Amino acid sequence: MRSLSVIVAAYNAERYIDRCLRSILSQGVGAEVVVVDDGSTDRTPTLLAAYGGQIRVVTRARNGGSVSLARNLGLDTARGELITFCDADDWYPEGALRSILELQRETEADIVRFSYVRVFPDGREKLPQSRSFQAGLVEKEDFPRLIYPHFICGFALNSVWGAVIKREIVEDIRFPVRFKTAEDAAFSLQVYTKAGRVLLCPQAFYCYYQHRDSLTGRGLALWQKYRCNFLLTGEILRLLPRWGMDTPLWRLRAALRPLRLTGNKIRRMRR
Repeated sequence: MRSLSVIVAAYNAERYIDRCLRSILSQGVGAEVVVVDDGSTDRTPTLLAAYGGQIRVVTRARNGGSVSLARNLGLDTARGELITFCDADDWYPEGALRSILELQRETEADIVRFSYVRVFPDGREKLPQSRSFQAGLVEKEDFPRLIYPHFICGFALNSVWGAVIKREIVEDIRFPVRFKTAEDAAFSLQVYTKAGRVLLCPQAFYCYYQHRDSLTGRGLALWQKYRCNFLLTGEILRLLPRWGMDTPLWRLRAALRPLRLTGNKIRRMRR
């Protein structure tokens, strides 16, 4: 199996970081754990120091105000042949990383994309409402049908914590620091454009902790959310010719994307 680096961006994560790191270290795959402490002012640095040589810690003196900065530092530091990301309040089920690495070895996929389970503070677990991608090995010629439409019409492939990626794919790709939200989608756009083979797995190999603070972009104004999605749409429109999808219909769908996603955000915030 290829070597794996797990990048964890942590800011004031004292309540969750031990659970996250224990889940990675207990996988038994010898993963390199790169934790970027993004200027924490709580007990996070002390908790990280207790792990000694089991993890690599990169410390920022002050919080950068963007998870993109921390993740980019993690990418600059990581040395594994495969790269993935884990949020500091999330964790992996037992055996998840080994299963993912075995699937990658069997298929030589550039990206292994997997599902997740939402875990609530009261212990309830909930799978995604719909399995929005078709499981299987997808070759490059099928990306216009099975991969790229997800970036135009939805968000099933946006999150970076749901994928293990070959290092050579991300060597020259970084998170855009100008994005306050949708930075995962902007990064993933470039990654999937460069990839040649993607394995889509239905298994829930990741535990996403659904506490109130984890709702993406909750603290941002709606106009900021719309602005970031508008910027992302510009990236999609520029990529359509490269994807072989530069048609009036796909351009219209891409142009309507910010309105559709902003509407979804409003409905989620009202729940």
